[in-house]
Amino acid sequence: MKRWVIAVSGMVVVVALGALAAAGEEQKEPAGKTLFLTYKCNSCHSVTAVGIERKASAEAAEPAAGTAPQKKVVDLSSTGLDAKADWLPKYLKKLETTKDGKKHIKGWKGTDEELATLSAWLMEQKAPKEKAEGDAKDAKK
Repeated sequence: MKRWVIAVSGMVVVVALGALAAAGEEQKEPAGKTLFLTYKCNSCHSVTAVGIERKASAEAAEPAAGTAPQKKVVDLSSTGLDAKADWLPKYLKKLETTKDGKKHIKGWKGTDEELATLSAWLMEQKAPKEKAEGDAKDAKK
């Protein structure tokens, strides 16, 4: 009887640990989202569809008198609807331009693997336009 209780208790522990591990994996952030935040892309961009808001600086909240207004926040929530997958990494490396001839402000500083991961995640962002005001609509198609 004692062995049976020990065996059943051990099985319960194994099942419980497996369930906890599975729950932890489900809550893990996508790698692309983590890179977006790690490389501080949210200094200039938001992805409101996944809860990322642009970090507002003190100047953005109240621009000093006589200074130019801040640029509109570019929401990347619908990037996957606007850009082509092969164009996006080149744009982030400043090798491509938008339709109006503009290059990305900063050149990509991470690895090519990280860039591929970030680009793939951004291409997954396909929120309807009405939810993603100011999105990457001028991306080259």
